[in-house]
Amino acid sequence: MRALVTGGAGFIGSHVVDALVERGDDVWVLDNLASGRRENVNAGSRLVEADVRDAGAVASAFAESKPETCFHLAAQADVRVSIAEPAFDAEVNVIGTANVLEAARANEAKVVFSSTGGAIYGECDGPADENSPRLPLATGQPCRKARDGRTPARSQVVINRALRSPPVSARRRDRLEAPPRAPARSGCSRCGRHR
Repeated sequence: MRALVTGGAGFIGSHVVDALVERGDDVWVLDNLASGRRENVNAGSRLVEADVRDAGAVASAFAESKPETCFHLAAQADVRVSIAEPAFDAEVNVIGTANVLEAARANEAKVVFSSTGGAIYGECDGPADENSPRLPLATGQPCRKARDGRTPARSQVVINRALRSPPVSARRRDRLEAPPRAPARSGCSRCGRHR
């Protein structure tokens, strides 16, 4: 399979890339390296250093890699940044997702979209499922959830799925256990300043 992994230099994305390369897939990584690290990118994959907010760069990456499937893992995931810079958070998580979905549609690629993990459930006594109450630890995150509990990016995926192609599989990550990687850079992914 030919695959494009957005956010493939991050912790979760790099493990997805490793698994795809290990099984013999042709893997491309699209990452701006704002929080991911070049050393996390598997040598058996090809890195395109670009930002999902740049529709032209995303379209070019899809046109060049010609993926059958895109694993969309790129995100602005720092809660502190989402509170301090909600417009930037929306640019990355909503506009970036729309850019990926449009490029996938134009190139007839399937999309596997992974949104927030268990953070929306807060502290729980046991495992949370889709019906568990949503009690996020951080409040005031306009880009994190809508009234129906969906993130705006997840809502974009649902709308896209209903109205247009490409085929999209939306998944919420639970806990991930994997070998350690170089830690993500802390601070603002836009300017690199520590908060």
